[in-house]
Amino acid sequence: MAISDVTELEYNRRGLEQLVEKRLVDLMKAREVEERRRQSAEKSLLEIKKLKDQLEAERGYLQDDSKA
Repeated sequence: MAISDVTELEYNRRGLEQLVEKRLVDLMKAREVEERRRQSAEKSLLEIKKLKDQLEAERGYLQDDSKA
C-alpha cells in the first residue's frame, strides 16, 4: 500500500510540475505581449506630445503674426 501511495504522489507531483511549467510559459508570453503594448503606448504618447508641442508653437506664431 505504501508503494502505491508513493507512486501516486510522484505521479501527482509530476503533473503539478508540468502545470506550473505550462503556466510559467504562458505568463512569460503574456508578459512579452504586454511589454510590446507598453512600448507601443509610450511611443504613441511621445508622438502625441511632439505633435502637441508643434501645434502650440504654430499657434503661438499665428498669434504673434495676427498682432502685427
